Amino acid sequence: MTDSSHYPVKATRLVDHLRGALKELREGLRENRNEITKARTWQPLPPPHEPLATPLSRHIDGIIGELDAILIAAQHDTSTRIKLPDGQNWTLGSSPYAGPLRSIYGGSLLPIKHIPVVERVPDRVFSFLLEIAGDRDLLKREHHDHIGWHYHYLDRWERRSNIVLCWDVRDLKVANDDRAIFQETHAEGQPDFIGRPELWGEAKKESMYDACRPDLDDWAAHLFRCASGKAKPVWPVSASLTPVSRPQPKAPKFPAKRGKEKRR
Repeated sequence: MTDSSHYPVKATRLVDHLRGALKELREGLRENRNEITKARTWQPLPPPHEPLATPLSRHIDGIIGELDAILIAAQHDTSTRIKLPDGQNWTLGSSPYAGPLRSIYGGSLLPIKHIPVVERVPDRVFSFLLEIAGDRDLLKREHHDHIGWHYHYLDRWERRSNIVLCWDVRDLKVANDDRAIFQETHAEGQPDFIGRPELWGEAKKESMYDACRPDLDDWAAHLFRCASGKAKPVWPVSASLTPVSRPQPKAPKFPAKRGKEKRR
């Protein structure tokens, strides 16, 4: 049995390796996991993704497994005040995954979703990472709309904007023909330019809807990222977001970071 008195040192060293591997993965990944398809005709979204299977992602899985084994041997306390709703779990890291470019009036749309590097973080590893300052940001909670499909708006030169399009999927029982698509700003990387959706004409907006509407027939509504409460309608132009009929599960609150005391 591993000497439990040494486990914090070994575990924290593994966390350092984990940080480095995730940074290398982020820097090494291209903008998309798969090559961007520039088809002349409309193409459907790719089939459901497989877990990441690169040498580096397997190395990260190995670090998580080794860290979990050390914590088990040390009888690490897995108790935490943070509880997730049923059906949710913690993931680690993410990689963008793209579908084929969609031509629209005066530009294009790039379908994007995000794939976790580690799809399920063991409870011991999760609670241990929370004890290390700064590592809470590595963890993400996995739920139905966390990494769902959405669409980045690109101009005619295929420059990335700060605008994404998302379907209103708050009510999963709504018929697909009655769903509206919305736009909002995003913080996924550095955009090439700032979009001006208030200048979009109806021809452009309708072409966006037409480019994305067939996806609703191939993928279940809960697999799309839902438009946020601040999103504005694209098409139909008079659409409004579905009212929230019941309180949504609140994101778990992390314990406050312990910082240096300020001098008075």
